[in-house]
Amino acid sequence: MAKLYQDAYLKIGQNIPWAAYEGQSGVTNAYLVLVPMTSLKDEDTGLAHEKDFGAALGDEERAG
Repeated sequence: MAKLYQDAYLKIGQNIPWAAYEGQSGVTNAYLVLVPMTSLKDEDTGLAHEKDFGAALGDEERAG
């Protein structure tokens, strides 16, 4: 799933750095995803590309 999201973001020209960590001790099937931001403007930019991201992801992948 992470690969699908990464590919979709790259298709729309948003090379967003992120790190993912899997829970180990007492936590199963849990992941922590960290996305650094320099300001809340980064979040606004991401929201502005939401429709483009959905289109890049495709109908089949969004349906899950």
